[in-house]
Formats: sequence, C-alpha cells, structure tokens
Amino acid sequence: MKFSIVFLAFLLNMSIYCIFSIKCKSWLNILTPMFILSMPTLYIFEMFYLYHNVDPLSEIGYCIVYLVYTLPVLFFSIGYMYVAPLKTLVLIKSTTASTTKPALVFLFFAVFLYLPVMKEFAGDLLSPRAIYTATRSGFGLSYYGSAVACYIFLILALFNSSWGTPLKTIAVLFSSFFAFIHGSKGQVMTILFVVLVYFICTSTRKLKFWVASVIVVIFGVVGATAFYSSVKGVEIEDLILVMAGYSDYTRNAVMLIDSSRGFEFGKIFFEDNFFSRIPRAFYPDKPKDFGSFALALQYFPDSFYRDAGVPSFGVGAFYADVGLLVIPLSTIAGFIGGMSSRTLIARLRMYGNPGDFILLCYLIGIVLIPIGVGNLLPEHIVLAFFVYIISRKKFTDLKMKNDGCSPINSMKV
Repeated sequence: MKFSIVFLAFLLNMSIYCIFSIKCKSWLNILTPMFILSMPTLYIFEMFYLYHNVDPLSEIGYCIVYLVYTLPVLFFSIGYMYVAPLKTLVLIKSTTASTTKPALVFLFFAVFLYLPVMKEFAGDLLSPRAIYTATRSGFGLSYYGSAVACYIFLILALFNSSWGTPLKTIAVLFSSFFAFIHGSKGQVMTILFVVLVYFICTSTRKLKFWVASVIVVIFGVVGATAFYSSVKGVEIEDLILVMAGYSDYTRNAVMLIDSSRGFEFGKIFFEDNFFSRIPRAFYPDKPKDFGSFALALQYFPDSFYRDAGVPSFGVGAFYADVGLLVIPLSTIAGFIGGMSSRTLIARLRMYGNPGDFILLCYLIGIVLIPIGVGNLLPEHIVLAFFVYIISRKKFTDLKMKNDGCSPINSMKV
C-alpha cells in the first residue's frame, strides 16, 4: 500500500511536469531543477527502499507527507502558468552594469575565508569529505561564508556581459572545484543547478524531450558519482540501495507523524530561525539541540552526539509544529512561489539582473546560504538586494532609454 501511495504521487508529479512542459513548449523549464532535486530522493529512492524492505510506518503518514510533496508542486505550476507577471514589479526598471569587479571581490573573499580551513586540514584536501565532517562545528563563518561567496562569484560571472563563453566556463570549473574541496556533494550540485537555471532563464530555445532527458541523466550521473565518492566500502551495484537508505527524509517525517507527539506550536520553527542565524564564534554557548536538532537528539541520539551530521526530518519538522495545517500552508506557499517565479523570470529576461536570479533560485529550492536549518528567505532577499545594487547601472530617467540595454525579451514567459 505504501509503495502504491508513493508510485501514484510519482505519476501525478510526472503528469504535472508533462502538462507544464507542453504549456511552456519546452521540456527544459523552471520545473526541471525542482524535479531533478525531488524525484530521486522523495520518489524513486523511496519506492526502491519500500520494495526491498519491510517498513513498519503507517499508510496515513505516507499519505500526509506525499500530499505535502505534491500539492505545492501542483499549485506552483498553476500560479506560474495562469497568473500573469506582476507588472508593478516587472516595470521597476533596471540596467545591469559590468559585474567584473564585484565578481572578483567575491572570488577573493571565497578563497580568503576558506584559507583557515585549508591551513588546518591541508593534509585532507585530496579527501575533502574529511574536511566536511571535521568542520561541522567551529568553522561556520569560514566554511559557509566561503561557499556563499563562491556562489555569488559564479552568478556575477554568468551575468557579466563583458565575459565570453571561455571566461564563464573557467568560472564554472573553478567554482565546481572549490565546492568539491569543501567536501559537500550538495555544494557541487548547487553549482550545476545555478548554471542550469541561468540557461533556463536567459535562453529562449525550446528544447525537446530527448535533450532535457540527456541533461537530467547528466545530473543523475554527477550526483551519483559525488555520492559514491563520499561513501566507503560500497560496491557500485549496491549504490542505489545505499542511496535509498540515505534518502530518509520521508521515513523520518512519517515517523514523527506516527509518534503522536504533541505539537510544538511554532517552537521548532522559531528556534531553527533564531539560533541558526547566530554564529557560534559570537555565541560560544549556543545550544546544539535547538529546533529540529532537538528532534534529532530525541530520535537519533547517536548521530547527534557524533556531531557528524544528523538525519533530516524534512516536512516532518513542520508537521511537529503545526500538525495537518502543514498541508494548506505548504500549498499556499507553492502557489505564491509559482506567481513570484514567473514575475522574476520576466524581470530576468527584460533586465538580466543577478539579484532577481538569487531570489528565483531560492523559490525553486536552490539554497545559496547553506547554513543547514531555518527559513532563509530573509537572508536571500537581503543578499539579492545587495547584489542588485552593486550590479545596477545608475540612471535617473524614469523611462527606459534606448542605450543598448533594452530588454532581453518581452514579458511573455
């Protein structure tokens, strides 16, 4: 029964993607990154796990979780396809300047911030997963700050109209290598997703199904390779089963639903969003068992005390706060996300400002500030506004001037 629930949700999501692609007349579209991120971990691996293992969790728990997975995607698509871009926001005019200098400044800070980590773990640079494990605590500013600076460098490089394809390719390759030596497969994939979303937003080409399929396969191979390089003693033929075991977000969420624990009424959300924003360097006594980490301490104490990463509860953490309200709240968020994404893409195709791109990445699930927990929309808004300012040409005329900075495309998206 649980396998059937996941399979039906998978079919529904794929139907949504097909209808969306036909409507957009391109099989590579804004839903593609979202589906590459979610389909393996939430659907394919979960079906593989349920097929090979006896799962004691409840069917009702699976129904709740997969409603939370599916309804936001459906209403995101509806909001994107059937709600026109908000003209009030689209017509806030902007012209993008050369981003060479700010890009190089962010490149400098990316390397500079990571120097203490490279110095401390110089012997592990060829096996960076050890660095990732050892820097879970105490190196937050250096580790995560350098990652964010690297992402912004890449985005500014991609939107730099004075850089040709060779320079942009070098920027992508360097960013990928720099993410690799952080030891996080997630950061490497984020670099690739940034490049993919940039292509989707700036290209007007309508790609056929087979082209999109090749791109999806490439992402799958890179993701599997990155995962395989981070685990030891696993045979290639057992890789999918091991990946299915690691993709435990759904099972952990269902476990919380089945536990019948009392609701926290926003406590987990508050602590995740308060304590995660305070660097341990500024607050040495910051508790480690705040918010969703308190759930990890309760359900996975061994992983918590090893301080080498704890299992994620996914949407279960939200359910632990508000119960079944998580279904309508996530659905509303999906609809707003779809409307906002269409407006941002319209702005990107008109003005090409990287600040809009940062917000779009967050709305489709690509987090550029990888601090682990909490809702990072405020930080992404601040970061987007900062990048918007430093990459914007100064002009005083409220009307768009014909100065070579005309819109990339019309508002039609």
